[in-house]
Parts: sequence; C-alpha cells; structure tokens
Amino acid sequence: VNHSSNAVRVYSNTGISQILFFRGENPKVSYADKKGKYQGQTGITFAKAKWYMDKFVINGPCKVKGQIKVSGSKNAALPILAATLLFDEPVELSNVPNVRDIRTMYDLLRSLNKKIIVSKNKKKVKIYNSKKINTFADYKWVSQMRASILCLGGLISKYRRAVISNPGGCAIGTRPINYHLNALKKLGMKYVLKKGYIHATAKNGLKGKDITFKNISVGATENL
Repeated sequence: VNHSSNAVRVYSNTGISQILFFRGENPKVSYADKKGKYQGQTGITFAKAKWYMDKFVINGPCKVKGQIKVSGSKNAALPILAATLLFDEPVELSNVPNVRDIRTMYDLLRSLNKKIIVSKNKKKVKIYNSKKINTFADYKWVSQMRASILCLGGLISKYRRAVISNPGGCAIGTRPINYHLNALKKLGMKYVLKKGYIHATAKNGLKGKDITFKNISVGATENL
C-alpha cells in the first residue's frame, strides 16, 4: 500500500499490471484500457501515455478492511498432486486452485491411469490409484507445463521406471532440468535422452543421500 503520490506497479503472472494511487479521503477507482483511454473518473492526468497493460487507478488514502477467502497455492498444489503417484490409497485434497496448470496436472495424472474426481465447486479433488499404472508421460501433457517433471520422481521411486517428455511451459528464461536428473542419478536412477524423452530406470530402487545444489532449485528439491 502506498500512501504517497507515487504509483505502485504490481505485475501478475497473467500479464496484467496494476497502478495504484492513494489520494484524498474517498478513494475513486478508474479503469484504463490498453490504449490509455480511461473509463470513469480518476482525477489524474497522464500526458501522451501509451499503456501496454490494463490498469486500475485508485485515489486515496483509504483503510483496507473486510474478509476474503484465500485460494490454495498453485505452486504448492502441483508437487502435492505429483506426489500422489506414491500412494496406493485414495488421496483427497481441499482448497485446490482451479487454474490451468492444475487442470493440466489432472490430465497428466489421468494419462498415467490415475482416476481423478473433482468436486462441483472445483475446490476438492480425490485421486484414486490404478492397478496398472502407466509410466509413460506423453509430450502432449508434459510440454504444456514445467511442473510435469515432478512426476518423474514419483514414478521412478514407486515403479522404478519412467519415460517422460522434456517439460515445457517455462516463461522465465532458461531453466534446465539438469539438477533434477543429476540428483536422481545420485540416488540410483539411470537415464538416457532419446528424441526429447527421458528414459529412466532404477532397478534397485532409490537410496537416500545428502544432496547439495550449486544453486537454488525449488523444483528439483520438490522432486527429490
């Protein structure tokens, strides 16, 4: 919250920017479209502004109060969903966010022969195991989301084999998966890369070891 006359820019992963102004006793909100044309009253003039993202302009200061329901974290839910590969019994999760990456993970788990039942309000999900698990993670699903690589750890640990496509869906520069592969290799996994797929086996299972990454890798830590 900014009680000065300066603007605060907040960028979200949807590509939408918010510019917030707090001036006066009674805040007023206006909407600016991508062409810089304002809808509503702002009390603020921007000369020759060229906007490339949608914005909200709020005049304040004002007191923030009220109650909201906080959605579950996508980045927390994805590794938990991938970890259900380790369980034989049904797993039920609550407050799961209904976003595209989560739905993609559902589709990926279904392709691995998991049964997924989502509640009507999309907030709860129950995952059932299958007697015949599929250990082939197709490019169709894996290419859509980087977090798909998290299924490799569960598959290789539980079933000692996996064929998984290289992951996609990354828009944050170059983020290779070498930390995932090298760490799992230290635990006993063997792998080869063929035509964009990781062919992995662990005939003797995985054995725990102390792993230290040269750089921070949240995803590789979750995979282990």
